[in-house]
Amino acid sequence: MVDDRCEMPKRVYIETQGCQMNVYDSGKLLEILEESLGYLPAGTPEDATLLVLNTCSVREKAFDKAL
Repeated sequence: MVDDRCEMPKRVYIETQGCQMNVYDSGKLLEILEESLGYLPAGTPEDATLLVLNTCSVREKAFDKAL
């Protein structure tokens, strides 16, 4: 038996918080998801089948430098 239902497209929403390195990393992640796994970018979290939150924390050494 063949399933005639259309498969819902895979869509990813990436929320990026933090520094420019995080922005770069999110862009690379999106590129990999698109090229390797067939994901399309989603305009909103509600439109996505995959949600990614890319953030970071301040390491102790960086915190000490800021003081």
